[in-house]
Order: sequence, then C-alpha cells, then structure tokens
Amino acid sequence: MKKNFKMLFLISLLAVAGSIIIATGQAEASTLYRGYNPNTGEHLYTQNSNEIPSIVKFGWKNEGLAWSAPDKGIAVYRLFNPNNGGDHFYTLNTNERDHLKKSGWRYEGISWFSGGTVPVYRLYNPNAKSGTHHYTVLASERDVLKRAGWRDEGIGFYANKLVPEGSWVKAFEAKLYAQYKVTTQKYEYIGNNSWEVWVNEYNTGNQSYVTVNSATGNFHG
Repeated sequence: MKKNFKMLFLISLLAVAGSIIIATGQAEASTLYRGYNPNTGEHLYTQNSNEIPSIVKFGWKNEGLAWSAPDKGIAVYRLFNPNNGGDHFYTLNTNERDHLKKSGWRYEGISWFSGGTVPVYRLYNPNAKSGTHHYTVLASERDVLKRAGWRDEGIGFYANKLVPEGSWVKAFEAKLYAQYKVTTQKYEYIGNNSWEVWVNEYNTGNQSYVTVNSATGNFHG
C-alpha cells in the first residue's frame, strides 16, 4: 500500500471511450491497481487508488492489484493514444517513448519505477485496435494470452513481490484460526483480489490450504 509521505498529483481528465481517466504526474512507492475496459479491451495500471473507482463509474471493471512498485529505480513512462478509441502504453525505453510522442501519443509522465526481482511480462495483441498491450506478473496469465494469439514481448520491467496488507489480513487470519485452528505461513497473489494461502499446521505442498478474496474477506478451501 502507499507509504506515508507527501505526494503531489498532477490531475488531468482524459475522455477515453466514454470514460474519464485521472492521470498521475508523479510516481510514488505503492501498490499498483489494475482496471479493465470491456468495451475497448484496454487495461489501465495506476498507483492512484482513486483512479480505479473513478473509471469504474464509466463501465470499467476493477481487477484488483497488479504489482508493487519500488520508490526508486528506472522510470516507467505512461503514454495515451487518443486516436484509436483509447489506449495506454507503459515503457522504460526513452527511445520508444519519444517515438510514440512523435506519432501522436500523449505523454502522461512517469507512472512508477521499475525495480525489484519480479518480472512484469509485456504482451502485444496484433489483432486489436485498442488495448493492444497487456502487462502482468502472473506467468499463468501470460501463457493463457500467448495461446490466444498474443505476442510475448518479454519482460517490460521489474516489480516487488506483492504482500498482503490492510485490515482485511488481520480479520481473515482471526476468522481462519477461529474456524480451523490454523495460522498462516505464506500468501501468493493470483489476481482479481485473490490470494492463495498456506498454513503452518498442514504441509499441502504446492496446493494452498485456502484461497481468500481481499475485497470481500470470503475464503474457501
């Protein structure tokens, strides 16, 4: 989650396929959030937790957490193409950034920083007119898209491993212990606010003991 230090946001309102995007102009160390526009196929990745609720009002879907960005490292630039129904693009390559700017893309500044050990995979859909690029830390999601015809463009940048944070963690662990008398050992994020959880009392190998949704607090074995 966001660290407790002051941060100024440069807010710009952009009309994108009937929605409004709030663009941040300065990066901070925080969790990145992910939104999806089912009308254009576009994904939006942002550190601004207020940006996702804003676009959900216009038909976007909240897909939860994306990854964790460090507070320093190599700058990741965010660009927007206003000419194809709405499309955001993220890159740490200054040559790529400058080429897109010359091609009519709108430069929206530094979104976050690349750093850490977790690869963020970049994929390209040659058949899409908008939402042409996708970014994910989940190898399983990358492989599904590759089988669907997306082109694997390798590692776009790096991130930190997501760790469970917030009041939901304490509430979930208390409920888990009350019902099953087990304590958590590790968490693995699998997308859409869902976490696989292993416990100390049972050796389940590669299979998690339960899966919990951080948005609702619901869990199942």
